[in-house]
Amino acid sequence: MAKPPITQARDVDAELVLQLNKFGSAADLRSQQAKLTGAAREIRKLTGGGTDLFGKLGCYLSFEQKQLLQDAARLLDSVNQQVEHAKEKRDRDEKQAKKRRELRGRLAKQLVASNYPLPGNTLEERLEILQIALIYNRAKVFDPLYSTHQLHSKLKRWLERPKQLIGWRSEAEYFASQVGSLRCDF
Repeated sequence: MAKPPITQARDVDAELVLQLNKFGSAADLRSQQAKLTGAAREIRKLTGGGTDLFGKLGCYLSFEQKQLLQDAARLLDSVNQQVEHAKEKRDRDEKQAKKRRELRGRLAKQLVASNYPLPGNTLEERLEILQIALIYNRAKVFDPLYSTHQLHSKLKRWLERPKQLIGWRSEAEYFASQVGSLRCDF
């Protein structure tokens, strides 16, 4: 039985990386991948014989030591490759989960809008909102800062014919906006 090369991390695969980083994100894996790449690069500098400090120090290493460092760099590259595969898989999973969340949110909004429409589209509903606001104010449940008379005066001013329609195309749109604001406050 042939012994596997020491430079291959055969027991480390993408599934193991994902299992060990179960609660991490693709960004966490990307960070780990960058660290592994940097470590392998620094080790290779020792064996490369460059003009920087690591290259000069590498000149004083024996052939066996350089070979050992090159094997370590290849081993780091092997682990890095598995981390990269795991990162890509996690990234795909995160994108799919995001799409599912967005779709679920859109469907929920559509379902709520279709089954529970907000009142205020017809004149009767708008008048009912005003009536409920006045009744609840009198019972001190809605807008207790205003007395019944003050709230009545405030609503009356809102619903009087505006002198200028700044930002609204019509009076009906202005009145609908005022009642809509009251509905939201309510």
